[in-house]
Order: sequence, then C-alpha cells, then structure tokens
Amino acid sequence: DLERVVCKIPTQPQLVNMQGERFNIPDGTCNIVAALEYRITKPQVAYEQILTNASTQQLNISHHIQTLFTAAMRDVVKRLPIEALCEDEEDNTLASSLRKRIESDFKQRGLALVGDTPVRIQAVQLDPQAENARRIRYQTMKQSAARSIYARGETDAIKTIIKELDVDQAVAM
Repeated sequence: DLERVVCKIPTQPQLVNMQGERFNIPDGTCNIVAALEYRITKPQVAYEQILTNASTQQLNISHHIQTLFTAAMRDVVKRLPIEALCEDEEDNTLASSLRKRIESDFKQRGLALVGDTPVRIQAVQLDPQAENARRIRYQTMKQSAARSIYARGETDAIKTIIKELDVDQAVAM
C-alpha cells in the first residue's frame, strides 16, 4: 500500500543533449556538443544521491547529469591529443574515453549508460588557436610521412640497381 508519493522517477531510457561550455585543451579551447543516453537503474539510490525538487516531486536529474558530464569532459579532454578530440576521428577515442569515465560516476548514483553508443559526439568546435595548432601538427605529420616514403623509395631503387646491374652499393648510390 502506498502512503504518499515522494518522488516520480522515470525508469525508461532518456536522451540528453550536452553543450554550451568551453573546455581548456593544451592548444586552446574547444566546445563539444554531445548526446548522452542513460536510464535510472536503481531508483532508491538515484533518489538518495540526486537532489529532488520538492514542489514538483521529480528528480533534478538533467542538471546533475550536466554536472557529471562536464566534470568527465574536463578530465578527458586534458589527457587526449587534439587529433583525438576531432569529430572525424574514426576510432571515436573521445566518446569511448568519456564513456569509461562516466560509467563509474553514474553507477554510484543509480544510473547507467544504455545502448551500444550511449555517448555520441555530435560536434567539436576548436577555437582559432587550437585549429591552427591542429593544422600545423597535421602538416608536420604529412611532411614526415612524405620523407619516410621518399627514403623507402630511394632505398628500394638502390637495391633494384644493385640486383639488376650486379654492382656494389657504392656504385649504385
């Protein structure tokens, strides 16, 4: 028998969009827009851990989720190179790092991430200074790769000359 309603706790999966805060990274700042899918798995724990709004008898969960996400994002972005932050990274390093960091915080509060991709990075916006640092780093890596390919090609050409013409290395070079 139910005496009174203390709080209404939704247990179905929820999707919340996260955005709006700039995060410091080694090369400047960035703004990350993400979506987070979660659900309340332990209502009693969630009620005890998350502040409630007494007038509406609902958990103030969106603010709490935003706070957890922001703390996790600050921790993750300072550890990752700028290339891993960018949205076009196919290995999705940022999303998987965030997921690992957020899961333990959520579990302590009776929450769980749901689905195969519960953390989805929708956009990463770098400030001009960070974008310039990324561009310079990309150009440097590209030049290094070109030098490596050229050196390999030169070595292969010398080996071919030695083999085809049956000469020693000094003559082939």
